[in-house]
Amino acid sequence: ARCKAKKAAAPSRKKPAKKKPGTTRVTSEDLDRQQAVEGKRRRWSEEEEAALRKGWDMYGKDLRSVWASIKRHPDLRDILVYRSNIDLKDKWRTMQRTHHGLPHNK
Repeated sequence: ARCKAKKAAAPSRKKPAKKKPGTTRVTSEDLDRQQAVEGKRRRWSEEEEAALRKGWDMYGKDLRSVWASIKRHPDLRDILVYRSNIDLKDKWRTMQRTHHGLPHNK
């Protein structure tokens, strides 16, 4: 009995499809996401600051997981999508120093 050896499949030599010029639209959201991935700084919007304040009002009592809780909240996660937990913490501390009337971490 002869043992038939299987041939290894030849690697595909197809070229990747070329994109036609002008068919790809780059949105501002794509640029923001790219900047976030590249680690570039991005100015905080009023909407993001308001979401951070709202999140603090909801979760500020539990300091161990406040930032992660804010990031996970369904109403806030889409607004704060480009911000890390560290970004939230740092911004909150900056806001405490510059905006009077914000509660301080204890």
